[in-house]
Amino acid sequence: MADFDLHAVQVRPTHGAAEHRRWDRLVARHHYLSFRGLFGRGLRHVATLGETWIALLGWQAGALKVTVRDRWIGWSNAQKLRRLHLICQNVRFLIILGQRRKNLASRVLGLSLRRLSGDMLAEHGYPVLIAEA
Repeated sequence: MADFDLHAVQVRPTHGAAEHRRWDRLVARHHYLSFRGLFGRGLRHVATLGETWIALLGWQAGALKVTVRDRWIGWSNAQKLRRLHLICQNVRFLIILGQRRKNLASRVLGLSLRRLSGDMLAEHGYPVLIAEA
């Protein structure tokens, strides 16, 4: 994999318990913040080049209090409590490919964001209105 076309990179959710465990192990081992699990209804994305996993992204419901975000959205406290699951924040992003590639992180994040709402709808039954990356 000395050189590759960024357009060949694909992002998809992990499938099944074995892929979830593999994703968790890789993030726990290689991410500078480690990993203890996703809280609430989360989503694990894997970026692939062919069959090779090259990056991992973890998404979960937005934090309860983010003053700037909350002011921008303008929801009341009651509305926020009912709708917080519709906000998704990126809690882990790991490039696991051994070498740096120009624009790889931007490509992976963009692909993940484009499918995030649909994947969350398929996995948990609701879309994402706002993604915090």
